[in-house]
Amino acid sequence: MAAGRPLYGGTHNNSTVSPDFLLGEATWGAFNNTSLYGGVIASTGDYQSVALGAAQNMGLFGAVSVDVTRSDAQLPHGQSQSGYSYRVNYTKTFNSTGSTLAFVRIPFL
Repeated sequence: MAAGRPLYGGTHNNSTVSPDFLLGEATWGAFNNTSLYGGVIASTGDYQSVALGAAQNMGLFGAVSVDVTRSDAQLPHGQSQSGYSYRVNYTKTFNSTGSTLAFVRIPFL
């Protein structure tokens, strides 16, 4: 959990903007090799997002996780933009060599 205000957040209508924000994350080891996780970013400014996901340890075959993030932003001139991003992540660690192989796929919709 974190909360605060950036020293300098930018400018809008020729005035300095430093919106308050709140960031939170939580992870829960739900089942034997499964974790559920999520997070939120909220601000008094023009951006909010929330994310939810799950991860599965597959033993010798590595681990996989999937999550979805929803975000909303207010843009200049009264415009807004919102959307989802979906992420799939695969990771496998090779202890004998101390190396890790990772693949990530993040399409935005």
